[in-house]
Amino acid sequence: KGEVYEGNFKNGLFHGKGKHSYSDGSYYEGNFKNDKRHGFGIENNKSTGIIYRGEWQDGCMNGEGTYIQNNGIKYVGGFKNCKLHGRGIVIDTDTGDVLQKGSWNNGYFNN
Repeated sequence: KGEVYEGNFKNGLFHGKGKHSYSDGSYYEGNFKNDKRHGFGIENNKSTGIIYRGEWQDGCMNGEGTYIQNNGIKYVGGFKNCKLHGRGIVIDTDTGDVLQKGSWNNGYFNN
């Protein structure tokens, strides 16, 4: 598939620190637990242009992180089960304008 993993294994699974690279240039670098992203890590998805830098749990964004879209919109705040959750802020990185600030619940903004 053109994928490469460099890092630690446990019982034949990605476990501990490592880097998983894909054929399109995308990669995840950080911590793994039983083949899943777990702990702090950075995902750089070349096909979507999305970068996520933050906490993971069982393969999902979970905890505090920064999510940058290819259009320059950046969210900094909480995640739960791969969705925006908790306090956060959305910023246009080109202008520095704050677009939203407050609380999210399961991916939905609460005013």
